[in-house]
Amino acid sequence: LKIFKERFLQLLPDIISVTTIAENLENNAEKNLSELGIEPHGFLTRCEARILCKNISELNSLGLVEIDELFDQADTSHMGRITLAQFLTQYYMQKQLSEEVNFITETLVPSVNLFEALDPSNTGTIRCQELLEHWRACGISIEQGLYVLKLSGQPLEGTVNAISLSSSLERQLGNLAAAPTASIIIRVALLSLHAFIDHIRYSLKEAELRAEHFYKQFQQANQRHVLLIEELEQNQLSTEQAYEQRSSDERYRTKISQIEERFSQEKKDLLTELEKAEEELARFRKNESSYRTRLQLLERQCTRITEEAKELSEAMQQLEQMNRHLRSELNKALKPRTMEETQPTMMLRHRVELLIAHNKRLREKIEELISGKKRNGHLNTVEPLYFHWTSTFKLEILALKRRREGKPIDTLSEMESEPESIFVRSRKRRMLKVKERKRRHDRIARVIENSSSNEWVANAKRDKERASDVGLNKKLKQALLDDQQDNMIEQIKEQHRKEIAALKHSADKTLADALTDQQRQITLR
Repeated sequence: LKIFKERFLQLLPDIISVTTIAENLENNAEKNLSELGIEPHGFLTRCEARILCKNISELNSLGLVEIDELFDQADTSHMGRITLAQFLTQYYMQKQLSEEVNFITETLVPSVNLFEALDPSNTGTIRCQELLEHWRACGISIEQGLYVLKLSGQPLEGTVNAISLSSSLERQLGNLAAAPTASIIIRVALLSLHAFIDHIRYSLKEAELRAEHFYKQFQQANQRHVLLIEELEQNQLSTEQAYEQRSSDERYRTKISQIEERFSQEKKDLLTELEKAEEELARFRKNESSYRTRLQLLERQCTRITEEAKELSEAMQQLEQMNRHLRSELNKALKPRTMEETQPTMMLRHRVELLIAHNKRLREKIEELISGKKRNGHLNTVEPLYFHWTSTFKLEILALKRRREGKPIDTLSEMESEPESIFVRSRKRRMLKVKERKRRHDRIARVIENSSSNEWVANAKRDKERASDVGLNKKLKQALLDDQQDNMIEQIKEQHRKEIAALKHSADKTLADALTDQQRQITLR
């Protein structure tokens, strides 16, 4: 106990001032780091930790191996960097562990239980009956055992404090050995026995302390084992994640390359489609220009046909007026006549024949116009050759136009010769103007009217000379002739009306066809 007290008193100042020493060491370390140009509250590498230990007196005793062990223990994340607080914490833990080991190796004087055989569970208490039986087996009677218990102050029944009884017996042995009346041999024997018991007791205590220390180390080793297992699992997990990331990256790169190839192919397809669309657009523009020219030609032809239809309708109106005039003259001429008149009827019949021949010529002319229109319409459906001119021919035409306009020739490819021989022009009869056609019809009408009036005068004279010879039969014939003439005039008028209606219908149809073609071309654009 005395040795234990001395050891405790030696360690007591360190135990009391441990926080102060730690704060002084930390302040000293921060000061040295600042002098070395290292951030005190930052991270330390292995080399910086060695330099710090060399510059501090408290840490100067540590070797390189010990510094590396402290650094490895503090670096739990294996990043190669630790803080100053982590390093000092590991240093204090190592120092405390070494002090405990040194304290265990020194001899101690703890109390011991002399009756551990009766107390295997080490509770410190035993039954009184078992103790007396144990002493009786050793040769001590029960009365003597009860006397010893009474002297040591232990109860005679129930449970006995084994440690108190052991300390009482030890004191009695000590007093016996210290007594002056005791022989030297007994004293030496008791002291030797007591020393042997103390040695066994110290050895047992030291073994227990070492066992506790080993148990702590075993727990630390288990913790390190668990940490290593966790670290291994983390490393394996990180490795698997890296592998999965690498495989996913490769898969994504493959997909990206496929998408890029597909995109480039689609881009090429779109470019080809765009080129085709541009070619079609150019072709449509050419067709549009050709359709516009054809539409202009059709419009011109339609206007010309409408003008001709108007002229023909005017001519038909004039003919109807002439017919009405002739009918009125005929009615006037027939009133004073008698049935015996034959010469005027012949003149009227001749005039009717002339009118029929004139109408026939008009119908032929209308048929010629209609057939010409049909032929021209058939030709208009064919695309002209000048829509497909070559570049050389276009240059020649351009040179010809510039030469006619008096402009200079700019390009060398334009020919000096006139390309008039290239054109094939169809010679058509020049159409008469409206005034000329009207004048011509008036002249023909005047000639017909003059001839009919002269013949009418001559016939009237002859009729007057033969008036006395005409009888009732002539009157009847005259009535029949009048009916026939009326019927013929009505037929001629009806034919004229039909021809005018057919001509109007054909003109309207031509105009409607031209308008529908124009509307179709506009919708196609």
